[in-house]
Amino acid sequence: MYRGKFLSLVSPVVSLAICAAAGAEPTVSANPVVDYPQGGGPFPAVVMAPGQGYHLASPAMSETAKALAQRGVAVYRFNWSYYTREPKGQPSDDLSAELQDFQRVLQAARADARVDAAHIGVVGKSLGSLVVWQAFRLDPKLKFTSLMTPVCHDQVVGQGAPQAFAANYPRLESETRPLQFVLGDADPACEPKFLFRQAAEAKGSVRISVVGGNHGFAGDGTDKSSRDAAQARNIAAVATSVADFAAHAFGLAP
Repeated sequence: MYRGKFLSLVSPVVSLAICAAAGAEPTVSANPVVDYPQGGGPFPAVVMAPGQGYHLASPAMSETAKALAQRGVAVYRFNWSYYTREPKGQPSDDLSAELQDFQRVLQAARADARVDAAHIGVVGKSLGSLVVWQAFRLDPKLKFTSLMTPVCHDQVVGQGAPQAFAANYPRLESETRPLQFVLGDADPACEPKFLFRQAAEAKGSVRISVVGGNHGFAGDGTDKSSRDAAQARNIAAVATSVADFAAHAFGLAP
């Protein structure tokens, strides 16, 4: 089962408060994090969905948000309702509860006076990529999606599909909006060669960014210091890739 395999590689933290500007240190609150670029806006925006246990302040989430804000994009991050409960729960079987969580945050972003509601994209990590794909398919106003560490080999949602990828990301072949996949070259949840074959079926533009590392972008090394350094480099590459893709999709200056 998916729920047992891809837990966070770092310890959990509670939800954080809204950040007034890019790079500001958040404080504890029940609100989602919002990373704003410098300036008054309104800004194009991204709503980011976390992994199953890979919370909103985990490195790939926080570094990607920072890179997006530096490119002029506001970012909404949040934790799932089941994750913030005490004791912590589990995702819903069909991810319907998580879809509602995501859509509530998306609604908040659209209502934000500092956000250009006509220019919003969505990003999801692992389990978040499954939820984001559902939300993206339901909402034609969203400009693009970036799916980080997609789940290719274990079926989590969907019925009647010929294989797990088609169940988790249905109707990829008919989507015309910009789409990005970002994954590690040693990710057991999605082999890059397999993903390239599946993405070839997409109707619209697809960008696939393969960096080093596993499902949490951890790399090899003979000691902890070298492993940590490799993971930091991998995550920096992820953040840059997603920020570049979003800037291009929004038509922002390079």
